[in-house]
Amino acid sequence: MFSFFSDLNSNKVDFEHVDYSMLTQLEDAEEGYALEFKSCFDTSVKNKLPSIIASFANVEGGLIVIGIENKSHRITPILKEDIDWSQRIGVLATEYISPTPAITVRFLEDPDSPNQGVLLVMVLEGNEPPYVSKGTVYIRSGSSTEPKKAESNDIIALLRKREAFIARQDEFFRRSVFLPLDGRASAPSCAVFSVFLFNARGFATIRPLAEIKELISSVIDSNCGSGALGYYATSTSDSVLVQSKGNNGVNTFSSTVEFFGNGGIKASIPLALVTDEAEKYSVLRYLVGVKDESTVLQLRPIGFESLKRVMDIAVLISDYTKCVGAEPRDYLVKFEREALQGTVLYTNAPEYLEVAAENGLPFCAIADGMTRTRKLAPLHEHDVIISEIFCEFRLRRIKWCMKGHRNASNAVPSDS
Repeated sequence: MFSFFSDLNSNKVDFEHVDYSMLTQLEDAEEGYALEFKSCFDTSVKNKLPSIIASFANVEGGLIVIGIENKSHRITPILKEDIDWSQRIGVLATEYISPTPAITVRFLEDPDSPNQGVLLVMVLEGNEPPYVSKGTVYIRSGSSTEPKKAESNDIIALLRKREAFIARQDEFFRRSVFLPLDGRASAPSCAVFSVFLFNARGFATIRPLAEIKELISSVIDSNCGSGALGYYATSTSDSVLVQSKGNNGVNTFSSTVEFFGNGGIKASIPLALVTDEAEKYSVLRYLVGVKDESTVLQLRPIGFESLKRVMDIAVLISDYTKCVGAEPRDYLVKFEREALQGTVLYTNAPEYLEVAAENGLPFCAIADGMTRTRKLAPLHEHDVIISEIFCEFRLRRIKWCMKGHRNASNAVPSDS
């Protein structure tokens, strides 16, 4: 979106870096398509604010300045009050606008009187129009200084814009790297867990791939460089590809993360299965207490090293989003599980063997497939990305009953 503020060198200033002294730059600005002034925050302004926000979201975004008079452009500071302005405006948007648009709120304190200042509300262009405020669709039109009720042709245009956005999502939510299970008619030798983070907000400009690679290399060096798994980054025609490497460099089971210039992120994490039948039997027989070889061989164990790999990727993604200033709320997320249902986690660590013998084996008890699209919780820190990814395994425990010859028919899933 267009910035109304510049530094001393006439370079545009990001909204996050605007300070009180820059408000004088609005003296020559005119209210209209992308800008609206309010001299105070009274009941009337509070009631109008949802329709103003919705009107900006339905077009190309806009800036609401509360604390500047709309005709003279004189600064008329409002009281800071002992409240969180971001939360207060956010509640208004959530309660009175559907769907909720993306907004950023800043209160600029008057340096001569810190108990007062000017409130800025930046509304981003919405990707899911029409945005409806109190049952009405509002838009901005030309030099109009007030929200305008949309007509039928306006609403049709907004719906087409929404459909185009959904089409871009559908195209993005697909695994684009080859993995060992692709094209196999027989049972695959690995399961795959994929994460898709679609940046619905988008960067202000497409970030150059060279810059992305430099940022990612910095994150890898600070967090993953000393790890046993290790990662390296390479550039492709439209993304930066980060892959895990084993002792012999890249292998067929390499975890892959793609970082795109528009902020999108895709990760595909292969989880190697124990496929040798003799090894499976020796690994699992002790834990489940099943003497029937055919029952044991139906289980599909994966090592805990695979979960560590998932955690490594989650940390890499979370730290990268911090570096580029993206917020969890900017993303629409989907997960995909391939050949993961019914897999059993295993490690030969004594602590695990003791707990598993007592309580049963943790296993993935949710069907393979793609999850629904959802937004990350807007009020959480970046660690929510780690939590979302890790918890999507939906691990449950198998409790093996002690009756008779303990076999598969005695296995009862229960939440862990």
